[in-house]
Amino acid sequence: MDETSTERSLLAQWADLLFPRNCAGCGEPDVTLCNSCAREFAGPPREVSGRAPYLQRVLPIFGEERYESLFPVYALAEYAGFVAQAIIRWKNTVDSELNTVMRQLVAQGAARIFEEGMSGPLTIVPAPSRFQRIHDGRFVAGVIAEGVADGARQAGISAVVARPLRSASRYTSAGIVSRRSRASRITARNRVQIGGNILLVDDVLTTGATLVGAARALASCEGKVAGAFVTAVAQDPRAITGISVPKSLPVVYHERYKLQDSGCENTR
Repeated sequence: MDETSTERSLLAQWADLLFPRNCAGCGEPDVTLCNSCAREFAGPPREVSGRAPYLQRVLPIFGEERYESLFPVYALAEYAGFVAQAIIRWKNTVDSELNTVMRQLVAQGAARIFEEGMSGPLTIVPAPSRFQRIHDGRFVAGVIAEGVADGARQAGISAVVARPLRSASRYTSAGIVSRRSRASRITARNRVQIGGNILLVDDVLTTGATLVGAARALASCEGKVAGAFVTAVAQDPRAITGISVPKSLPVVYHERYKLQDSGCENTR
């Protein structure tokens, strides 16, 4: 364990002593995540790619527009109620115990996906995050990636976690840079070569823009995205009044799982 990790661990232990612990979801005292809230994440993963506009490919068939998902996305829960509260708490606090609980829940859910037929070897790639979030120990996508890898190994599938992605976005205040714009700035480091299938992971699926941006960056480096895994899925933005959705959804794949017009930044 490096010096920074040791300091974080000591801070987390002191925080547990000084501040009362309560459920990240419902607030029940003296527990990291209560049984009721944990069950919200324990259901079988569902394929939810059809609820993310930017993950849809437009197929003109016999004069009609049909939509096909670029790759499957599996979610453990709906992003609402106590699930949403738990994820928000998780993303905004440094809590080693909550990291452990969520990693175990992710592993249990991911193992079901692999038992149902997703093959390996796999490279698990978390969506990129801001440097400060990673430095502070709040890189939840990284924890999710480790949980997914644990689940793959439980199912007898070879899996490793890699972090080739970075985001060139600069955050001045929330909302100034659109989700789509941030996704377009995702790049892969040093033209890394990744063998086998790639499984992307993120905390919440909303529009799908981040996953598309990540897949685009990886494809330019010869990486093939086989699917994605998220802890929760938000309501389809097309079903929410007042949300602007492109009339023509972006077609970014030249063929299935291979992106065109993508760039991989060489940072050497």
